[in-house]
Amino acid sequence: MSMNRLDSPSRRAGSAYVLVLATSMIVTVIGISALTAVRLRLRAAELDRSVSAAELHARSAVEMGLFWIGNDADWRTNHPNGVWETNRTVGRGTYTLQVTDPTDSDLTNSWVDPVVVRGTGYDGRARAIYEVTLDPDPAGARPIRAATLALSPSNYWPLQEAAGTAATDLAGDVSGVYTNGVTLNSYDSHFAEATARFDGGNDYVAIPHRNAFLMSAGSVSLWFKPNSASGTQGLFSKDAYGIVTGGHMTIYIESGRLKVRLQSLLSSYTITSASGSVTAGDWHHAVFNFGSDGMKLYLNGEQVSSSSYTGGLYTVFSFFNIVKNEEPIALGVSTISSLTGSLSGWSNPFGGRLAHVAMFNYALSSDQIKTLYDAGNPTRTMRPRPGSLKKVVE
Repeated sequence: MSMNRLDSPSRRAGSAYVLVLATSMIVTVIGISALTAVRLRLRAAELDRSVSAAELHARSAVEMGLFWIGNDADWRTNHPNGVWETNRTVGRGTYTLQVTDPTDSDLTNSWVDPVVVRGTGYDGRARAIYEVTLDPDPAGARPIRAATLALSPSNYWPLQEAAGTAATDLAGDVSGVYTNGVTLNSYDSHFAEATARFDGGNDYVAIPHRNAFLMSAGSVSLWFKPNSASGTQGLFSKDAYGIVTGGHMTIYIESGRLKVRLQSLLSSYTITSASGSVTAGDWHHAVFNFGSDGMKLYLNGEQVSSSSYTGGLYTVFSFFNIVKNEEPIALGVSTISSLTGSLSGWSNPFGGRLAHVAMFNYALSSDQIKTLYDAGNPTRTMRPRPGSLKKVVE
């Protein structure tokens, strides 16, 4: 009797329902699992795509940094040490570009320091970082001091002292005196070193006369960077009021031109560069040759003016015609109006920077002058350090 109740139709129907329900649940779970797996695969694929995209953006940032460095001669001063670009949009992602000096965290103070270019790329939740280290190309480094000394100057004042009042002569024994507060140890990015800065008011360097300066032929070489190219500004002056014993010489700026005046016992001879050839805020290299080949003026490696006068600082034309300049030298002012044998009465102060002033007891050739000019204008090419491009893991 009880068996019949257990095997009743309603009981069998309930069991079938439970079986169907269980089967449906299993199918549902399997379906959900399958969908979840698909979603996980899609998410993984999306993440892989985002990671790849982030890496691509990071490398793009590095390439952009290399492009700027390679195409902007003043990149060290035009951009700060650190972030150059923040969240630059690229497609669906962004990147950030950083350029830093690992030596002292200052891009501007030396063009020979290495730099690290780092790109950080973002895409969705993915982030990737790539960086490369750049070093200066040794072929582009032509130190002006070494180039000057290689040509055996008789006297050489680099004007690169860190402090004090002595302007050291690296080639001779005639040190000058910084006068009235010439600013020393003032860094300039062109030479990547300190240069002397003159205020345009009363700063100058006084150099006493020595018989070694009595040259019948020679060259004066100097670098200058004027704050302004207007007016008259003395650069190198071994001069005095009037003619006296002749041989007086002054190199100066006048209204955007570079000029040199050299005197005989009877006359003054002046040669000049073209109008606008001297510009404010730019470094210029000047060389003046004198002697048997005449007066020649070079500006930035090129001859720009000449005269047939063959006298020098000391020239014996005849028993009664001996040119002999025994005046002291002044750097940064003109002594055309000074008292004989003195710098008292100087005029026309120079405002800007002076560097690498040298005298040679022979006339430099055009090739030697070009060598000096090139040495003062290094190419400053940066090259990726071999093997330094890497993915950074943080």
